[in-house]
Amino acid sequence: MKVRLASVSALFATLVLVSHAEAQTVAPDAFVCPQAFDPFIGLTDLGDELGFAMAASADLLAVGAPASRDSGGEEGAVYLYHVNSSTGHVVPSGFLTPLLASNVERFGSSLALDGSLLIVGAPDKAGQTDVGSVHVFADLPGLGLIPITTISPPLDSSGSGGGQFGASVELSGDRLFVGAPTRRLGGNAPFSGVVFEYLVGPAGGFYLWDIIKPPVPVDGQAFGQSISYDASQDRLAVGSPGGTFLGSTPTRVYVLERGGDGRFEASAILSPSSAPPSGVVDRFGRTVALDGDRLLCGTQRLTAVDRAGFVFERDQVQGWQETAVLQFQGSGNVSAQVDCAFLDDGAVLSSDRGVARFRQNGSGSWSKVYTYSQLPAGTSNDAASSIALPNGVVVCGNSTNEQCGSPNLATGGFAVWRDRRLLSDVHTASIAAPGSQRLILDGGLSHVGRPYMLFGSADASGPGIDLGNGEVFPLDVDDYFNLVLASPRIVFDVPIGLFDEHGIATVTYQLPAGVDPSLAGVELFHAWVSVAPDFSLTASNAESVVLVP
Repeated sequence: MKVRLASVSALFATLVLVSHAEAQTVAPDAFVCPQAFDPFIGLTDLGDELGFAMAASADLLAVGAPASRDSGGEEGAVYLYHVNSSTGHVVPSGFLTPLLASNVERFGSSLALDGSLLIVGAPDKAGQTDVGSVHVFADLPGLGLIPITTISPPLDSSGSGGGQFGASVELSGDRLFVGAPTRRLGGNAPFSGVVFEYLVGPAGGFYLWDIIKPPVPVDGQAFGQSISYDASQDRLAVGSPGGTFLGSTPTRVYVLERGGDGRFEASAILSPSSAPPSGVVDRFGRTVALDGDRLLCGTQRLTAVDRAGFVFERDQVQGWQETAVLQFQGSGNVSAQVDCAFLDDGAVLSSDRGVARFRQNGSGSWSKVYTYSQLPAGTSNDAASSIALPNGVVVCGNSTNEQCGSPNLATGGFAVWRDRRLLSDVHTASIAAPGSQRLILDGGLSHVGRPYMLFGSADASGPGIDLGNGEVFPLDVDDYFNLVLASPRIVFDVPIGLFDEHGIATVTYQLPAGVDPSLAGVELFHAWVSVAPDFSLTASNAESVVLVP
């Protein structure tokens, strides 16, 4: 086997074929339904919107279900899971509810998790309009997450409360930010919105530091609907997406820097470089993700137009400039894009078409490299709602999913994808059809222009083969391995090729005609090997396909 792997480099030199990758669909490793994992969910809780909000830290995943019912209203709940980044398995570990459920509504509408603290937003309160509260839980040794305090908004000049206080939350180190997007400011902007900044004390206390207001308040602008904070730059981004009806208010994103007095001041007011078509409301700034000198602004489409996300980058001379518009480039509306997140080499956006992964190449241009399919085939709703990234795993909530309960009730749920080098669109192939599987080879930007070669095996249970530099080839040598090595085009359309400018290649695995039907149930594995200019080798994970009748 060592001889054969060593000969791969020489084989690349003579059999390099260009593989042009188009954006493909990746099937989830798991879809988590509330009933399937949580014994606490009863029939009265259908419609709990599990997946409306999510937050992750290390392997802990918190998932909001703000429509969960207790005494008849939407008190809400937060469900806790542990995520195995190697397998994609999700294990439930408990759930949280507000201490005074009868006095809280929509608990779990927003979440923030940092260190040992979990922040839960509950932007409504029974019997009152647009008030809200924020609930703080601490992970104590031997006790788990327990409630330690509840934060209520200070009254405004009219004696009213928070204006959906807790609609958004952001926690980083000793700073907590809470959005109240309908907070009253008086005058001509009674529902302009604000962001509250709290200092987190060493003993777990929370002290109001500042009330951050928009520089030019406008009625209904929803300042504070989304928040992102970069502690390394002490920089804050606040979304102000406006109302949900046509022609309501301008939609903007504010970038704020801390001034000499220790309080935030607006340094940039951002909007798209081109206005949406007539009659289209994009709700620019519905979500924001800040990462140093780059900013991702999500939208929420209300009519048919494909402008899902906008990338801004900060130049030392020109300031913040729009550098890319991210598009799903498919049929139908993008009407429910409600979350966005940066990855090291790109970004993830959610929409009613699922979840798309975008990558920025070496020249700075962005492309969609693949789409994560939210649900198994045949289900009735594919609308994504929130994103979390625990330990390299992509998790997306689907709060309107109807797979887990009665068709007319939105029970919710969430999908899980491991972040790995070899992915696929399906996990089975029919012998009778015969079926196929689309493989997505993702080497990342480090593999741009490098050659790859695909292998196969019926056994991936062994320790694998050490290729050096921490790389392990995961397949064992057997009859199927030798068959694919000798005649790879029997099953692959492009078994040897090059990674494109985004480090992606796509290959079709086609089950040949005439396969013995008795092989139904057999699981086959595939993996790729790539060679670097210095002749060092890298390998992917093993991706499986199960033969079915």
